[in-house]
Amino acid sequence: MALGRERRVGVAALDDLEGLARDVRQGGAVADEHDLRGVGRNGEGPLRITRRAHPAEPRPEALGAITHEADGPGGAFRASRGTSQAMALPEDLPVQSVELHGRRLTYRMTGSGPVLLLVHGITGSSASWRPVMGRLADAGHTVLAPDLPGHGSSERHRGDHSLGAHASILRDLLQVLDRPRVTVVGHSLGGGVGMVFTYQFPERVERLALIDSGGLGREVSLLIRAATLPGAERVISLATAPRLLQAVGVLGGALGRVGVKPGADLAEIAGGVVSLGDAERRAAFVRTARSIASPGGQRVSATDRLYLTDALPLLLVWGERDPVIPIAHARAAHAALPASRLEVFPDAGHFPMADDPERFAALLADWVATTTPAEYDHQRLAAIMRARGAASDDARATSR
Repeated sequence: MALGRERRVGVAALDDLEGLARDVRQGGAVADEHDLRGVGRNGEGPLRITRRAHPAEPRPEALGAITHEADGPGGAFRASRGTSQAMALPEDLPVQSVELHGRRLTYRMTGSGPVLLLVHGITGSSASWRPVMGRLADAGHTVLAPDLPGHGSSERHRGDHSLGAHASILRDLLQVLDRPRVTVVGHSLGGGVGMVFTYQFPERVERLALIDSGGLGREVSLLIRAATLPGAERVISLATAPRLLQAVGVLGGALGRVGVKPGADLAEIAGGVVSLGDAERRAAFVRTARSIASPGGQRVSATDRLYLTDALPLLLVWGERDPVIPIAHARAAHAALPASRLEVFPDAGHFPMADDPERFAALLADWVATTTPAEYDHQRLAAIMRARGAASDDARATSR
């Protein structure tokens, strides 16, 4: 019964997207620049969205994320505040690339020192981390932010779009760049990728930070659930038609109806929707969403294996107002792993690194400085797994 209700809600969301596309098609020409009144953080604004090309990106048609005072990964839009309180960002970092298995994988990298591997969320890109990359580099780190396949300027890999496939690509990138060990910092989908990376390649992981991460509970945004329904790719194609991409104000209203509030969340998520105007990005989004979720919610969970991180420094960072993945997931994970550290950003949503980049970077740098990198010990890991199995056997025997 519950799944039927969730499916009806998902279908309604697709209907909303279809209606949005129809409204824009019937609405005539839309100006190239739009003011979103009240979208600025704490009400300052307006947030101005301007269509433009990004000279540093090789594929201007691959539309990308709208970020405050920054071009998206594909460079088609720029978002800026009409006030003097604009978010300070470091200078633009060039996009670099390597070829992996016949496909281009792009990344941004800066700084020197111990490596922080920053993994973005679904429909995002390395640009999602630009507000904090310079700060983290200044704190003495090599900061590496890849574009996952089918995101940003990276080419989509055919076939497998699972968390494990993304984790394997990250391992291959680190191999090519000769970066044997890293602190993994994963946001949203990137958190799920980071957990699978840690599970598959524990010898490469020094620490793990999960930022508003997927994979820790069932609940997830209606937009992700709707993308798993049959026909979603066609509906998204209609809803991201060129005229709609210019109607950012209309798009912001639609996102508001599914709980996305003004601020960094609206800018980032709207930018992610904009990126789906590109067929390759759209295919990657739908296939990735279907690999991790269903109309009823997330169907991939790491909760039964969190105990394996017992000896690994683990940081949980969450926006208290996250409309995509509820903060209850962070609190449950922290309760299951008391040695972990939980930091809540009370005024932030799904993108705490964009809502408060200064605090985020300082927090991450402090956590790295005050924790000892994990050392992989296969014998200890085996002992932990055997002990867990024995405890489960005892519990089953007692319940009989």
